[in-house]
Amino acid sequence: MEKEIKDDYFALERVKDRYLKDFKREVSVANEIFAPGTDALADEIVTLLKTKELTYEEAYAVLQLAYRQLKYESNFLILKGDR
Repeated sequence: MEKEIKDDYFALERVKDRYLKDFKREVSVANEIFAPGTDALADEIVTLLKTKELTYEEAYAVLQLAYRQLKYESNFLILKGDR
């Protein structure tokens, strides 16, 4: 029983390590593919959401609505670089 608990613990730690490495890699790739400062803008958005004292579910809802608004508006306007 104790061995299984240790195995589960180490498996969970490996999953966490991989997740964090993937996240760092995704940020790095985003900075290479998109405009410089993309990661900084993401940080600003997250910071703004935190000041609103939303739950995570509410914050995700806000982000989803913003995504849908951008998607809708993309039918009518051109953002910088979309030409």
